[in-house]
Amino acid sequence: MDEKEQDQRLNEQLRADHVQKWQHRRFRVGRKNRAIKRRRWHTTVRVAGPLLVLLLSGCLYFGYLASPASRVQTVRVTPQPARNQLPQQLPVQPGDNLQVVQRKRSALERQLQRQNDKVKQVNLQMTGNRVQIQVQLEKPLAMIEHQRVFHALYSSGKIAHQATKQVDQQRTCVIQGIKQRGELQLIGRQLGKLAPNLVAEIQTIHQEPSQPGMEKVRLQMRDGNQVVTFTNQLAKQLTYYPKLKPTLKQPSVLKMEFGAYATPLN
Repeated sequence: MDEKEQDQRLNEQLRADHVQKWQHRRFRVGRKNRAIKRRRWHTTVRVAGPLLVLLLSGCLYFGYLASPASRVQTVRVTPQPARNQLPQQLPVQPGDNLQVVQRKRSALERQLQRQNDKVKQVNLQMTGNRVQIQVQLEKPLAMIEHQRVFHALYSSGKIAHQATKQVDQQRTCVIQGIKQRGELQLIGRQLGKLAPNLVAEIQTIHQEPSQPGMEKVRLQMRDGNQVVTFTNQLAKQLTYYPKLKPTLKQPSVLKMEFGAYATPLN
């Protein structure tokens, strides 16, 4: 086989390989069609657009968490006199995560309310990265006397841990002889339902002999009368006292467990 025949066979083999390689090739004839190009572009945007937005949102979110804008900048307690009633170390401090504080807001309010007997209500407000704690204090409704030591009783049923030895009994209701904590708390909640001027008319509260589950109290009023009623009905029954008092001709014991029956003290 001469050189000419070898070149001819080689050319035929290359031509066959070329045909074998390209005969099944797909030509993208739609490249020059604007409608097809537009549809492909819209398909790409619909798929890649949400992924891009999600990626950017994630970057912005984690960037916000790493920035000072996501942290508490200042904590302020109002009114200022209430600042002394809260613990020195507040559960919310500058530098805390704002989202964590917002999520635990109710729990933090209850925690601050439990930590001090004089705190009646706590309202935690957030403005930007500034936290303001509004505190509402309450005055004691009565003083619990035990061995000449007095503990304040509040309308929430709380009993002050800190004791005092001096009380103005001319203006303060004093509870004597009652040691059961549950009954004292119930008395505090009952007194909290009464008007302040009506509570001011009570001089002392004593425990009245009664059967278990039907506890009674005897209220010594400053006008000389006495009122006997069930402990859990103290607020309800005592609201009738201002209207019943003018009907009493002399100092009497007004028994209000079942209705209202008056017996003269003398």
